[in-house]
Amino acid sequence: DSELRALDGIGRIGAIVYENPNALPFAYGVSGLVSVNSQAESQLALRDTRVASGVLAVVDGLDSELPSDRQPERIGTCHLTAPLSDRIDLECDLRKDGYVIVNSSHHPNFRGRLDNAPTPILRANAFVMAMNVPKGKHRLSLEYTEESLALACAASFSCCMLCLLLVYRAN
Repeated sequence: DSELRALDGIGRIGAIVYENPNALPFAYGVSGLVSVNSQAESQLALRDTRVASGVLAVVDGLDSELPSDRQPERIGTCHLTAPLSDRIDLECDLRKDGYVIVNSSHHPNFRGRLDNAPTPILRANAFVMAMNVPKGKHRLSLEYTEESLALACAASFSCCMLCLLLVYRAN
């Protein structure tokens, strides 16, 4: 069933809102993985219908792939525990080793933690995030950190102090 469903009660405001009953969850585990090294390879790999059905992920620049003898499948579920603007906390339960795909835009300033230990975040399916996660129950955290912010705050504070000093000396 790939049909969109119009939601009732929205038409009064002049808009029609549709629900996609087949949308992928915000985060989920997959066992199938294809590694690509270029945008062109990624575009070709994303045509595979298994990506849209949520059983296969296309990951940028990974040195290895999951064993090819494995049939790609959805291997677990994740639940969002803290949806903050700069942080995503998930509780995941995977039946097999694999990758958790997080349907939020990838950005190099995100830092990942798996059970409170640092872990890399990969770009998957052209623009979302993925993390390598072993079998079992795990807590994943993805936090956006702007490393230049501390330097900018220190520079701003120093300039303010210099201005105050100049004003004080002028009086």
